Amino acid sequence: MLLIGLRLQGLQFKDAEAISESYYTNRRREHLKIIVEFCGLNYKELLSFKNFNELLELFFQFTSRHRNRLMHGVALVYTDEELLKLLISIDKKFIQDLEAFLKHAGKPSFFDPPGKWGAVRGKKADINEICKKLLGGKMPLPPTYNKKKASDVMKKLKKIDS
Repeated sequence: MLLIGLRLQGLQFKDAEAISESYYTNRRREHLKIIVEFCGLNYKELLSFKNFNELLELFFQFTSRHRNRLMHGVALVYTDEELLKLLISIDKKFIQDLEAFLKHAGKPSFFDPPGKWGAVRGKKADINEICKKLLGGKMPLPPTYNKKKASDVMKKLKKIDS
């Protein structure tokens, strides 16, 4: 969403990609509102769509904690299969309802390229200035990512899916 929103604001793809891959904030709801509006969508309408507000709360307050634990290597592996199924189900439903809202709003999918959303060739910009101006923060350091631990989790998830 952030990539598409930044491209619609005129940023070059590589700059929008760098920001969207690394930007993190604790002001999630505020920034989601900004991003949704960047994409030409109505935030209040999104929150009132189906059960999206409740899903958003679960996504931010429940499943995000577990994603962050995996990302930062705090949790090496989850052995509670019921918890894993619940986390996956919530995130999947969140994405499905977000995509359903886009269809309802007459917009393309967030999985489509920014050009399909109407983004034109972007201009070169200072990434830190863009983050400060549009999102009210600065670009963080790249996150550390433990590939081995992530690989172990993916193996576990593949076992659950089969």
